[in-house]
Amino acid sequence: MDRKTIFLTAALSVLIGVVTVPRVRADNLLVNGAFESPLEPDWQTSATSYNYTVDRGVGYDPDLDYEARLLEDTGSGWVRTSQTVWIPSTEVEISAALWFYTYATSSAWGAAALSIEYLDGAQAVLGETRIGQWTHLCTWADGPALHLIGMPAEMWFTYTLELTEELTHLPAVDPQSVAYVRVSLFTDVYDC
Repeated sequence: MDRKTIFLTAALSVLIGVVTVPRVRADNLLVNGAFESPLEPDWQTSATSYNYTVDRGVGYDPDLDYEARLLEDTGSGWVRTSQTVWIPSTEVEISAALWFYTYATSSAWGAAALSIEYLDGAQAVLGETRIGQWTHLCTWADGPALHLIGMPAEMWFTYTLELTEELTHLPAVDPQSVAYVRVSLFTDVYDC
């Protein structure tokens, strides 16, 4: 079976992080995954937070191409900029270059991630993987339907996730039921 690939270029900040992949291949399942065109209509943003910025630009990574940035400042709530795509099977690879920065003081917490949600044919969420960084009081926790992959702060790195292998970390998710993935830049803060 042919392996399909999802490439993503982005920038997060919670101050949060950045995701970027400068190359786009013909088998990329995302539309505008390199963020070379305006985010809308391909990427949709939803939020419970009121103090955030979602934009794209060429100055987040030292290269000359575009990255998308998700910045959430003070307050509480979450922000998600996402795209849902049908996948022919779980033989899909997601590759992204990432940069994260999270910061919070006292009882506040902040978190940022590249989120991959696994959806069934009706687009109901079955489980999720979050590749990111979070502060010490963050309430995110590994479980049978949520897998957290921690990343270092304030440095660029490329991360590749093979869905078939990743789903072995999510016992609550039946790989045969996965028909879509929702790829998101995701930030979450409390009392910042």
